[in-house]
This record gives sequence, C-alpha cells and structure tokens, in this order.
Amino acid sequence: MNRSSILLLTAALMLSACAQMAATKPGNANPSTANQPAATLPVPTSSNPTSSRLDVLDFAESFGDLTFEQQKKELLQNNQNKGDLTSRIKIAMIYGLPNSKLRDTNKAQALLDELARDKNLDGDRKILTLIMRDYITENNKLGIKVRDEQKRADTLQQKLDDLKNIEKMMLEREQGNRK
Repeated sequence: MNRSSILLLTAALMLSACAQMAATKPGNANPSTANQPAATLPVPTSSNPTSSRLDVLDFAESFGDLTFEQQKKELLQNNQNKGDLTSRIKIAMIYGLPNSKLRDTNKAQALLDELARDKNLDGDRKILTLIMRDYITENNKLGIKVRDEQKRADTLQQKLDDLKNIEKMMLEREQGNRK
C-alpha cells in the first residue's frame, strides 16, 4: 500500500474514532450498543451509519488485496445497489483507490462530486467523501506536474545532447583542419 493510501485510510480512521468517541459520551450513548464489546458489533447495514462507516473502511483496506476478477465482482455487486449511499461510496473507492486494478480517477471524481452534493449523506461519510475527492484532485494535479516536469527534463536532455553533438562536430572539424 503506498503512502497516499495509508494517509487516506489514517484520516478516515481518525474521523471514525472521533465520531465513536462523541457517540459514547455520557448522555449520547446508544443503549443498544453501550455495553456491547467491540468484537461483537452487529453486521454492517446501510441503516446503521457507524457500522456502515466501518464497512466502508474495511472495504478500502482489503480491496487492494483482491484479484482483478474479485474487484470486478465487487464493482458489479455495488453497481446493483447504486441507490445505497454506502454502495456509491464503495464504487467511488473502487475507481479512486491507488491499489485498485479498476482505477479510473475521472469516474471516481465524478462520483465523489455527486456524493458531496447529496443531502442524505451523514456527516462522517460526507467527510470521508470530501477527503477522497480532495485526495484524487491533488493526486491528479501532482500527476500533471510530474508529466510536465518529465517533458521539461526530456527537452533539456535533448538540448544537452544536441550541444554535445555540436561540440563533437566542432572538435572533428578542428582536428580535420590541422591535418
């Protein structure tokens, strides 16, 4: 996993932890999960934002380890549930995660822009969506800068090679005139 994906996951995990801490403050505790140990959390569903958040983060962490065929299968499964916000976030991740074999930052950017405008998105998923969108935007900008710098380096190398050839030709002429 590369550095940028680790940063993205770290940020998402920190946001999740902050949200869980706020939810477990006295007066805010959910009676159904207050005494429940972390190892027995309910199976993630789209109606429970906390477990849905965890599901999305687990998905992001394990998705890169899947084969190309498994990643395609995940994309197809999530496309069937396009109305579900969690599935839409997962689709954006499939296209946006650096370790995705189906990476398409243009599709990811469009989906994340659409999700960021969605009024039904809860705060935590909106933050995750915005972080991902900003990550992809910055990554695209850096990619453009790298390509521009590579073109510049290639141009400078060509000029240097041309100057070396000119110098070589001048030396050959000079040696030819001395004979």
